[in-house]
Amino acid sequence: DREADVGASGRSGMRLRNSTALPPWTMDAELEPRPWLDRIRERVKQGDRTGAEQSLRNFVLHHPGQRVPRDLQRLLVE
Repeated sequence: DREADVGASGRSGMRLRNSTALPPWTMDAELEPRPWLDRIRERVKQGDRTGAEQSLRNFVLHHPGQRVPRDLQRLLVE
């Protein structure tokens, strides 16, 4: 993964992020609820918002009685 790093000069450069590649979001359903939510947070952290949103929608389908944590609720409404 790479991310833009804009310094004080306003010039952007690229730097590598220290992150591990995540499996496809469809595999998140193999996790227990808490690790699944942590995986969604990691997707957001790594910039995979689309994967995070899809995984969270899938989480809600698999666990309809489970409350979506406040920090992840924005993924369902945006």
